[in-house]
Amino acid sequence: DSPLQEDPIRVCLRLRPVNKLETSRRSTNCVKVQTAANNNNDKSKASYAAILEKGSSATVGNAIEVISPLQGKFNFTFDQVFQEDASQSLVYQHTAAPLASDLLEGFNCALISYGQTGSGKT
Repeated sequence: DSPLQEDPIRVCLRLRPVNKLETSRRSTNCVKVQTAANNNNDKSKASYAAILEKGSSATVGNAIEVISPLQGKFNFTFDQVFQEDASQSLVYQHTAAPLASDLLEGFNCALISYGQTGSGKT
């Protein structure tokens, strides 16, 4: 079993790439992923190791830092954070696939996806 399945509720974040409008306006990225490799949390290191075993080159962590020019820095922690370079397959393998397996074993499961229209929730 994966160490990612230990908690009954998990909260994961997938960051989207900068869109064309943001690029044309020379917007800067205000979100920085705190990678599990740089984190002292054993759970995040185990999650990171499990993802690297699958051969992914995507940046994965369990926390983000949001930098606001007006408000300062804010830190948020999640069970898992997938950066812009994470593939659909990688996100599926570590979020939905364990639920599908549990569902087939007779457990009740729910996957809630939240985000702006057109941001890639499907």
